[in-house]
Amino acid sequence: MTSHQDKGTLEIRYNHLNLPNYNRFNQSAIRTDLNGNNTTIYKNSTYLFRADGVKLKKIHQYFTGRNNGNDVFKTTEYLDGFQYETESIGGRPAPPTPKFVPTAEEICILKINWMKKILKGLK
Repeated sequence: MTSHQDKGTLEIRYNHLNLPNYNRFNQSAIRTDLNGNNTTIYKNSTYLFRADGVKLKKIHQYFTGRNNGNDVFKTTEYLDGFQYETESIGGRPAPPTPKFVPTAEEICILKINWMKKILKGLK
């Protein structure tokens, strides 16, 4: 499958493992480059996989603000069940924050205050 237009996906590209590594969606914004030319940029997701097919990174580009004027890059990195998220708006990256931690019983969704309590309890 190279597109799924009824779900808003205009293009799907696959890597050599037949895993999707790029999705282009039907939402777009127009940007003017340094030469004054207008360019259409689409909302998209890019994926990075290891050679054995385990997902390492997802970069999701979308738009916010009035007339979709701000580009937002949300990066999720996966490391042995842990998930770290970074969001950069307008080119200003934020430090990665942990979002999920695997435990024996369940996956713990982290919030900043929870993390402070957990770290204090480990001392």
